[in-house]
Amino acid sequence: MSGPSTNFLSIVIGLFLIVLLKKILNTWNARKGPYPPGPKPKFLIGNALDFPMSGIGQHFMEVGAQLQSGLVHLNIFGNHILFINKKNIADDLLEKRSKIYSGRPQLPAIKAIGWDTSNIALIDYGDEWRKHRKIAQQHLNKQQTRAYEPVQLRHLRKMLYRLIRSPEDFMQHSEVFSTAVMMDIMYGYQIDRHDDPANAAAEKMLSLTIPLLLPGGALMNVLPFLRYLPAWIPGNIAGKRVKESIFWMHEMRGIPMADLRKRMDQGTATYSVVSDCLEKNAASAVDTDPDAERVVCNIAWASYAGKF
Repeated sequence: MSGPSTNFLSIVIGLFLIVLLKKILNTWNARKGPYPPGPKPKFLIGNALDFPMSGIGQHFMEVGAQLQSGLVHLNIFGNHILFINKKNIADDLLEKRSKIYSGRPQLPAIKAIGWDTSNIALIDYGDEWRKHRKIAQQHLNKQQTRAYEPVQLRHLRKMLYRLIRSPEDFMQHSEVFSTAVMMDIMYGYQIDRHDDPANAAAEKMLSLTIPLLLPGGALMNVLPFLRYLPAWIPGNIAGKRVKESIFWMHEMRGIPMADLRKRMDQGTATYSVVSDCLEKNAASAVDTDPDAERVVCNIAWASYAGKF
């Protein structure tokens, strides 16, 4: 009769064989020609141990300097990652050849959270991305952003006042300032303290989500089928994180939207990107894109989450 230890060993061996098979398939399917220089990969895990959990950009700039290369290549569990450390290389690959190289990473964790369709920074190039970019350009272009200068100035004065009272909390005051500006522009939502419910929900969501997107942060990024396992299965840490991340993402999106709709019903809402879209939708059911509300809400939450 098999006990818990035997079952656990079977699972470990099974996962090992799957990773080994993935390694073999990646080797067979590898493109001809060498990759750019990078740290020497280890068997099976590749460069998983060479990837820091913080200070990532600075670390790989130093690695690139040591290798005397503007490109640094990593292979983590068969997933290839390329760091670009020189502006001219970035311009050549991401601007001049953007149709080839400016795609977004399609990690299983990103899809599990839903960011592949709701976060403009991670939506892959295509019709959905163009739809988001069009509306973002309407409200966040160089000319339009000048209209938001009074909002920035008002919150800057508030930050300076808080800074005079407690200069030791400079970082916290800066975070409140950057969040308050974007929340005001997007929703007309007012934030004056660090523990504001919407701000707290955003911090909680990102603290859970960011580790899932880092190489080695979630086994589902190596073995995509794991994203379909229920979160309650023992050992499914990534699944639990995904479930919690989705909950807090709904919170951070729902709090400012509920506040905005309440103020619009009361007739006290000030101008904001989202309120402008909602009012146009309400005024015209013919000339307005029926999908505009979803898209503008995606842009709104990604804008204030991006400040972290």
